[in-house]
Amino acid sequence: PTEIYTLSLHDALPFCFRLTEALVTFAALFLATGLGGLINTAHLEPSAASEPEAVTRSLPLAVFVQFALFLFLYGGLETCLTGWLTTFTQRFSDMTLLGGQSPLVLLWAALTAGRLIASAALRWMSESTVQRLGLGCSAALIATLAVAHHGPSMSLICILLGLALAPFFPTTFALLIKHGPPARVAGFILAVSGLGAALFPWLMGLISTRSGSLRIAMAVPLLLAIAMLALTFTPANKPRGEA
Repeated sequence: PTEIYTLSLHDALPFCFRLTEALVTFAALFLATGLGGLINTAHLEPSAASEPEAVTRSLPLAVFVQFALFLFLYGGLETCLTGWLTTFTQRFSDMTLLGGQSPLVLLWAALTAGRLIASAALRWMSESTVQRLGLGCSAALIATLAVAHHGPSMSLICILLGLALAPFFPTTFALLIKHGPPARVAGFILAVSGLGAALFPWLMGLISTRSGSLRIAMAVPLLLAIAMLALTFTPANKPRGEA
């Protein structure tokens, strides 16, 4: 007699691909990396070990916080859109499963192409002006996307949204470089964007679950765009000598 055996997906996966073991493995790798960095720092010469403190003081605290917030909020904004856009378009438009991927692909394509357009725009307008125009248009487009219903309109909005978000990185780093930040401080500011990318998509999912509506959760990226737009008007956003 032929016996039929059922094998669960969890049993079929190799050890390294199971979620629990994978998380433990990555945690061990991060711990080993952190210990390695700590040991390396402990063996530095006193002058080299005290360098980060002196480096941090070379950039005004207000400027440091300003640009760290910029990258923190933008990391969350972009990841909220790319992480939830496919689900949003499938749930609230007339698109199929395959078609629901189109707005996301168009958003990424527009982000990439928009960097070239932003570079050209910076030849005629200041960094602050391009930055504010992009964030203002982004906020308006996110609000429009939250109430859109049809696939073609969502796709068009995503193209425009990608073009509006594209200038953020070029303009923000152009403004940051004008302050003359040390390399380590600039690297830390860039790394902060990963924290926002981890926090805000989770918050968006939590609000969607609690409210029962992903449209309501779209308020998260909308508020992030508005908050970044407000930050562009602070004195710390101007280069030294202009603030």
